[in-house]
Amino acid sequence: MQNVVIIGAGGHGKVVRDLVKERPDTALAGILDDRYEELHVENGLYRGPSAAAEELARLHPDAKFVLAVGQNGIRQQLYERLGLPLERYAVLIHPSAVISGSARIQNGTVVMA
Repeated sequence: MQNVVIIGAGGHGKVVRDLVKERPDTALAGILDDRYEELHVENGLYRGPSAAAEELARLHPDAKFVLAVGQNGIRQQLYERLGLPLERYAVLIHPSAVISGSARIQNGTVVMA
């Protein structure tokens, strides 16, 4: 079972959350968004500001992160600010997605339905 922490609780984050629910091998461990002031547990999920990613990475060394911010520039800035190594980012592929056998999909990629 892969534990996933979604960074971003807006519209794109909700779509990614739905994708996580569709995958039987993936569980949602937390949601980070700057609407939260501090890291806490709510209904069994970690919730906190994006700056808590490093702390959550220590608390859940097996968890993978997903940048679920719809705007490319903001997503890039967030990636650079967090400084998490690329291997800490998940690959999420919707079960109904059709992927070419020659495609190379690397960490940090989300493929929707």
